[in-house]
Amino acid sequence: MNYLLDTHVFLWMLAAPDLLSAKARAVIQNPDRSIYVSAVTAVEIAVKTGIGKLEAPGNLREEIQSRGLRELPFALQPRGEVADAFSSPCRPLRPDAHRAGGRRKSHNHHAR
Repeated sequence: MNYLLDTHVFLWMLAAPDLLSAKARAVIQNPDRSIYVSAVTAVEIAVKTGIGKLEAPGNLREEIQSRGLRELPFALQPRGEVADAFSSPCRPLRPDAHRAGGRRKSHNHHAR
């Protein structure tokens, strides 16, 4: 199964892994899983860092690679190609979906 880390989950993994649930840590650490970090996450972190709302590591690519995660690039594509790119299930791994008692209302487990 593929997982796409939410920005909060990625940041907590880097700076405060104790904030992650045991289930989220198990998913991330399982070598049989493909764990992705989106290029959009890097943009989100850059924006928050730029306006002074976040301190983040200087080299996110290095952080991603050193932890065995995969980069999910972002590119504008025709609508059909975008749908084809996500034909393989990719479950989002969000902080509220994996904390004790927290569940999202959406049942769509495909990447958005």
